[in-house]
Amino acid sequence: MLTLVGHPDRDHPDQIARLTSARRFVEESNGHIKWLLVLDDVDSEAVAFLKEHLPRNNSSGNILFTTRMAAVADAFTDAKGQYQTFKLRAPNVNNAAQLLPGEAGIDTGNTMSSPMDRAKELVKCIVCFAR
Repeated sequence: MLTLVGHPDRDHPDQIARLTSARRFVEESNGHIKWLLVLDDVDSEAVAFLKEHLPRNNSSGNILFTTRMAAVADAFTDAKGQYQTFKLRAPNVNNAAQLLPGEAGIDTGNTMSSPMDRAKELVKCIVCFAR
């Protein structure tokens, strides 16, 4: 992020200094920059580190976490309801298989049986991989 914005600390040799500069840059942007930080598959080992280094004060940005652990989601919510959690479930295999060809830009032609069977198998594999 520091490199993208041309921040003077972008090449600082100390990683903690770079993290602090990035956090402060976002916190002090005062609405001049709209931002979204996405952290995928956060596990319990990362919670303390993230709480220390993520922006704390800024109304012009959002942080989206994905995790497979309820305890991690709970660690980033508060009693005031300021933060929201959403539990996502795997889609129904038939529904996902029907959506897949269109979303992937696959021309299935007039016959759907063979491509649909392959789409269902692919969706089943993806669902198993995601669990």
